[in-house]
Amino acid sequence: MKYAPIMIPTCNRYEHLKRCLDSLASNTLAKETDIFLSVDYPPQKEYFLGYEKIVDFLKRFDKNKFNKFEIIIQKENLGPKKNCKFLYDLLKKDYDRFIFSEDDNEFSPNFLLYINKCFEENELDPRLFTICGFKSDSKSFFYNEKFSGTVYKTYYTQPYGYACLFSKFEEFYRNNYIILDKKNYSIRNIRRLYNYNPYLAYLFVDYILCRKDNLFFDEDERLAPIDGVMQLYSYYSGLYSIFPVINKSRTRGIDGSGVTMGKDDTIDIEKDWVLDRSSSFVYKECSDEDVNSELAESKDRYKKKKIKRYLKCLIKLHIFYLGGCDGKRARKVIAKLNKIRI
Repeated sequence: MKYAPIMIPTCNRYEHLKRCLDSLASNTLAKETDIFLSVDYPPQKEYFLGYEKIVDFLKRFDKNKFNKFEIIIQKENLGPKKNCKFLYDLLKKDYDRFIFSEDDNEFSPNFLLYINKCFEENELDPRLFTICGFKSDSKSFFYNEKFSGTVYKTYYTQPYGYACLFSKFEEFYRNNYIILDKKNYSIRNIRRLYNYNPYLAYLFVDYILCRKDNLFFDEDERLAPIDGVMQLYSYYSGLYSIFPVINKSRTRGIDGSGVTMGKDDTIDIEKDWVLDRSSSFVYKECSDEDVNSELAESKDRYKKKKIKRYLKCLIKLHIFYLGGCDGKRARKVIAKLNKIRI
């Protein structure tokens, strides 16, 4: 079995990073795993206290908990995207795969076993995109004893601890322009996307058509290699990802301490995002019938919960077309609409 290395960019969130590393150290395959951690230099004064706590903590951290534990302290501020790219470029020199984790993730004791076993079973399949530790619709998805499998496959992907082959990620970055194909802009195809996954339709309208916050685009106008773009790419490219029946990872970033994720008090992490506490893992795929049935129920739950977002999405879509698909007037109206809180 090959063991995927882990890259973790961080800056100032000491409590989150400590929890992240402690949970990884408790994993069955921790002693076989290489960790690469890049500590970004603080961009502002208020970041220094957390940054100094992290540097001090890492000086005292027992590196023998892992096969290799490499720390890079940046001399200047890179920002989140460049710090991630730094680690990506570093690891691809010596490895053919990677696990990416932000510093606010927490992992089950069998997370590494799950990731590496899924690679072992599927890495030769050209349709494989990512292996995800956190599953969709986490409040109720697949908590059903009738399912005998431990994993399922679907045309989607999730952050909060995922793995990918470098070759597949390079392919994604080269080819993610397929998302911008004009045929995807038609109401018929957006409706088809909505019927498949309503969340993806919201992403497409908000961040591709309406360019909300320009979050999905780099300075050179290329699509950025971030999770929302990966989710859309998975759908348009026909590549699947593997998910666990029970969460192997979860994020603590809903406290609002991160750059892009806002605070969410509606989620009880311990109850809603339950982690697998087992240290063992057996790979077994769920049947297509079970997966399709549960995904259909999941979509219905999401649609009912997000009806306001759906209506707002329709309004934006009509404004976009009334504005000539690219008009400044539509952009201004949509910019005001984006400020309306759902």
